[in-house]
Amino acid sequence: STFTATASEGKVTLHWRTESEVENVGFNIYRALEPDGQYIRINPELIRGAGSSPISHDYSYTDPGLTTGVTYWYKLEDVAFDGTRTLHGPISVAMEAKALPAQFGLSQNFPNPFNPQTSIAYQLPEASEVRLTIYNTAGQRIRTLLAERKEAGSYQVVWNGADEAGKPVAGGMYLIELKAGDFMQVRRMVLIR
Repeated sequence: STFTATASEGKVTLHWRTESEVENVGFNIYRALEPDGQYIRINPELIRGAGSSPISHDYSYTDPGLTTGVTYWYKLEDVAFDGTRTLHGPISVAMEAKALPAQFGLSQNFPNPFNPQTSIAYQLPEASEVRLTIYNTAGQRIRTLLAERKEAGSYQVVWNGADEAGKPVAGGMYLIELKAGDFMQVRRMVLIR
């Protein structure tokens, strides 16, 4: 009764629903790059159907490793016990490019408080020289997590609670500073030992 597709992070998830099934052995999924193009089966094995059933059933299949900026077309084939095949579709889904951040930003680390490690996320609306540095509350540099040029996008770095030499630091409050071009932002984080 329905056949839909949703795209996210390099994959397409196809959903379909039957209101009832009569001698349905299963389903195949076909993909093409044009609506009238050559459709190729993408499921390695038949997706099992419900046989003969008077009730509705929901199915899904994920197509991974797809290219951003491409529109994919899909057809659904149901296969009966006697070998009869019926195609449904096509439907299309566009693999949109991930939206770039609108502004520079340093997110609050998570978890906070933490032990022994925490994740630090930051966003760049344009390519920049990036420096991510940990300081103690006396302003002494504890560790530089990152010092390199990065393209526009969203990133994440993990700090394991150690200094430059790899030694665990004492519990307490620390500051994380992001410098990207002319932008600078500082956040507080608490390490529990």
